[in-house]
Amino acid sequence: MFVLTQKYSSKYRLEDNDLIIFDMDGLLLDTERISVNAWIKACKEFGYTLDRNLAIQRIGTSRKTKDDFYLKHMGSSFPREEVNKLKDKYFIETIYKSDTILKDGVMEILDYLDYLGLKKAVATSTFRNRATELLKLTNIYSRFDLVLCGDEIVNYKPDPEIYKRVCSDLCVRKEKTIVLEDSDIGALAAYNAGIRYILIPDLKPPTKESLKNAYGVVNSLENLIANEYIRKVR
Repeated sequence: MFVLTQKYSSKYRLEDNDLIIFDMDGLLLDTERISVNAWIKACKEFGYTLDRNLAIQRIGTSRKTKDDFYLKHMGSSFPREEVNKLKDKYFIETIYKSDTILKDGVMEILDYLDYLGLKKAVATSTFRNRATELLKLTNIYSRFDLVLCGDEIVNYKPDPEIYKRVCSDLCVRKEKTIVLEDSDIGALAAYNAGIRYILIPDLKPPTKESLKNAYGVVNSLENLIANEYIRKVR
């Protein structure tokens, strides 16, 4: 059973809320690096060079945005469907070879939120089949009251639809909700929904706008509940 200690006294007072919403990739799961590497490798197999920094800039966006990205940077003749299939193959192979893809502090914060009796949800741009597979693989799917995915909404982040839907479906006011996000696009979606967000950057450095509008910025889920505040994000 979870035992509350002094180190779990959060400066953000999570206990004053009713719902915590998590992004998935790059926040709960350490999948962004794997995805970028798989994407670069798949492009190379088809004779294309994908710059790593450019690939990182697309983190957190939708599949439609990825197609637009391909058209702009790879040209109209780029075999996007074939590359996407090969990228998914490399991604899954790496996932199942990994000891764990859980980010540090995931189990601790889920235990902490259970201790507080708060509702927990996942709001991800990843489609349902893949999101369910990854969350079940890491044994945390059942830890959430709701999982809402990219193919279950009309408008992708940074549109606020997904976060508004979570609050509506769980009957929780946005004033009693906090979003945990690692990407600028996800942070903007929360901001557009009128919901406070805590930024926990992963691969992609946050913009000044994301930092300015954040309720808080920490460098890991562990540090969120350990009350360690990050003052400068490189």
